[in-house]
Amino acid sequence: MTKITGKGSFAGVPFLIEESQSVDGGRRLVKHEYPLRDDGLNEDLGKKARTYNVACLVIGDDHIKQAEKLIEALEKGKGELKHPYFKRIEVRVESYKANYSTTHQRVTRFDINFVDDIQENAPKLAKNTQFSALTEYANAINALSEEFAQHVADINEFVDLLADNPLSQLVDSMLSFIEGTFGALNSVVADIGSIKMEAEDVKNRMVSLIRSPRLLAQELQGLVQFKQYKGMRSKQSLNEHAITVSVIHNAVIETTKSKTEMPKAMFDAIVNAKRNNINATDILKRNATGLHQKEIAQSLMTKAQFSCARLVISTLAVEYAKAVTEALTDSLSHEVQAIESKADIKTLIDEIDLQLEQVILDNADAENWQSYQALEQFRLAVISDLRTRGEQLSNVKSVHLTDTFPALVVQYQHSGKSQKWQQLAQRNAIVHPLFCIGGNEIEVLQ
Repeated sequence: MTKITGKGSFAGVPFLIEESQSVDGGRRLVKHEYPLRDDGLNEDLGKKARTYNVACLVIGDDHIKQAEKLIEALEKGKGELKHPYFKRIEVRVESYKANYSTTHQRVTRFDINFVDDIQENAPKLAKNTQFSALTEYANAINALSEEFAQHVADINEFVDLLADNPLSQLVDSMLSFIEGTFGALNSVVADIGSIKMEAEDVKNRMVSLIRSPRLLAQELQGLVQFKQYKGMRSKQSLNEHAITVSVIHNAVIETTKSKTEMPKAMFDAIVNAKRNNINATDILKRNATGLHQKEIAQSLMTKAQFSCARLVISTLAVEYAKAVTEALTDSLSHEVQAIESKADIKTLIDEIDLQLEQVILDNADAENWQSYQALEQFRLAVISDLRTRGEQLSNVKSVHLTDTFPALVVQYQHSGKSQKWQQLAQRNAIVHPLFCIGGNEIEVLQ
């Protein structure tokens, strides 16, 4: 049996231990007691950190110098504790107390509490990227509608000075845009069929909507917000959303391609002059030299159409990005496999990044700075979310089949598990899962 010497040290400074030494430990329990109930709950939150309670002393004619040296070491905070009972451990100082006595000469006593010097970091704070993406989605939608509503209100305010029936002309301009964009769409997917019906409803209410630009903005955004259809698989739904974005984007470009938008500088100058109570004739002389009132009025109507186009295309890009984040959530919850692999999410990120970059630059060119900033923040948030959560998806491996095998066998050979054989068949459009034809290259989820 090892002989207990009674000697110890901290950070190289020696001391002698006294009779009583102790260690505190246990579990971190939280007691829950409920009113009007005889039972309760003891919740275990894990092990307590150990506390080493050391009673020691320094002795001798120079005990004060020894005590000062030990205090200096203790106040540095951490070091190696050598103790006859606790052996060698790396510790931190929680507290100490030095006791000087006139009764006991040549002695300074210490009561010291040490805790383990645990090097591992506490759990890192994980950012909820999905929540951030949804928050920035709401901000982007609101910024787009607010800026559009302001443009329409400004146009409506000034065009009243130029035209006999300004409200009627503005309504006709909006109807022309909606008819040109949504009227000729072919209902190739469910989304577009629904959008065409809703567009007719918006057209029928345009006279009342034009008086409330913010409500008009929300209605136009509502046209291109994606719906969920019962019985449609998430992967099919995501593919249809992508088709919808492409079809409507092309229709908007076709509607506005032969028109020219009024420069933002001229538009702002006209609006600001009107707010300063300058009459229409003077405003036109200063800011639209050589143009007649009817031409200015028509330019403002065209400006309204471009504002509609920008609102619709920007909202479409935002909605598609949101749909991808929702599809990723479904995939990670294993409810459906809309997005199967890291390769799929990378392709979608590139697609979303390109779409959002285009609408961001378009809003910057139009000097819609509120929309520009909100869209940029949304782009950063949604890409961060997809990259972060996309790491939980499977990898994918390209395999060249040398012979014909059942899908279950191919999946097992190249991943070690056969559970995903149905996904393998769907991913590679295999007509019959018993026959993965040799000589072809397929993708296998790992």
